[in-house]
Amino acid sequence: MNKLSVMITFIAVIFTLIQCGGKKTINMNQPPSQTSVRINLANGAAQEGIIVTGDEKKLIFVNAESHQVDTLDNFNITSIVESEYEYDFYGNVIPKAEISENKNYKNTFLYGAGGLVLGTAVGFGAFVAILAADSNQVTAANLVMAGFGIAGAAVFGMMGHSSDVDRAVEKAREARYKDEQKQMVEEKKKLEELKKQKEELKKKEGKQ
Repeated sequence: MNKLSVMITFIAVIFTLIQCGGKKTINMNQPPSQTSVRINLANGAAQEGIIVTGDEKKLIFVNAESHQVDTLDNFNITSIVESEYEYDFYGNVIPKAEISENKNYKNTFLYGAGGLVLGTAVGFGAFVAILAADSNQVTAANLVMAGFGIAGAAVFGMMGHSSDVDRAVEKAREARYKDEQKQMVEEKKKLEELKKQKEELKKKEGKQ
């Protein structure tokens, strides 16, 4: 095996990683809840939002345009894919900066390290096989082993990064939900206080 073959193999691995990085198609019969999606309709239109629940007959989601819970029959849907945006429980877009604030790289590093070890182990097998065939191909064998290690780290690192992003989105949603609930409680207190003040004012007016 020469250096050119090694480079071709490495490029093929990178190309495969890029191909796997596209938006995932969602199973219409078992759509996962709390997934931000783009819903392609049979009439050519599309809607975006976050899934509440769904089955083989219908999809229930929070519409990103109306911010209301909507229901669509599955026969009106051609496909459901992951959205390029992330939505909170009310159908509002969560900015990437906000997601980054809630993100750490724990799984990225852990998965990447595991992938590096696994890839290097597989690469070592190729290393031994190459030298067994031609003991003069030490450089090529080392490159192959290193390539497998890097590829393993990249593949598993991407999986870990995806997990970190998903967790960051969950945290952002939870924080927004708590803030919304807090505002609702405060607004309710204000309304109750206003109501109390009006009642007291009426009592005073009645005494006069």
